[in-house]
Amino acid sequence: MSGTIYSGPVFDMACRQFKDVADYLAIPEEERGRLLYPKRAVAVSCPIHRDDGTTEVFQGYRVQHHLTLGPTKGGTRFAVNVDIGEVAALAIWMSWKCALAGLPYGGAKGGIAVDPYSLSARELEALSRRYMQEMIPFVGPHTDVMAPDMGTNDQVRPMRVLERRFAQRRRVPPLEISLPLNQNSGGFDEKVHVRWRVGPLSKCAASPRKDMDRSILDRRTPSDYCSNVQRYVIDVVLIFRR
Repeated sequence: MSGTIYSGPVFDMACRQFKDVADYLAIPEEERGRLLYPKRAVAVSCPIHRDDGTTEVFQGYRVQHHLTLGPTKGGTRFAVNVDIGEVAALAIWMSWKCALAGLPYGGAKGGIAVDPYSLSARELEALSRRYMQEMIPFVGPHTDVMAPDMGTNDQVRPMRVLERRFAQRRRVPPLEISLPLNQNSGGFDEKVHVRWRVGPLSKCAASPRKDMDRSILDRRTPSDYCSNVQRYVIDVVLIFRR
């Protein structure tokens, strides 16, 4: 496919992986483009008022890779270096994961190019709501089910749900709200959502190597910028190390 908008090292990695598998399965060349490239990609501008009175515009993306099996699903990450090529690659990988697990979903992914730790709570809410405003025509329980991802917390996703409710003047179908509410934070309790994923790792974490350098796990930067699942796995390891 010539003239593609997708580029970057992450997308190139997904392309190489696809080629290896396509060669192994002897997929005809004329069918490969349809299987590899996303069905739909959306790029939006998300302006917000900062706490200092200035206005800043952030770039947001949503890529829906495969719509044949059913609605797409995938998280939305907040990270400084997010671009449409990276989001496209993550959507492709989500399609593969759903197919391997036998789930009736295609892959999707979203992202906003921002350092979430540089935003205040009010700014984070404003950005989350604005992103959702722009995405409303393209998402929903029968089209694309959004989820949390790297750089988000248990207050970001309910802001998207509330914004969609407001814009559509109706309650969001139950499929959109899959996480229990955390009454203390005013958001969803994401630890409950990931507990089933962390649980099987607890046995391994219960007897870590005694010579493990704990300072590696205690450093703030790696755990801050890893995925939600990885972050809670680190929490489990630290609990058993105490």
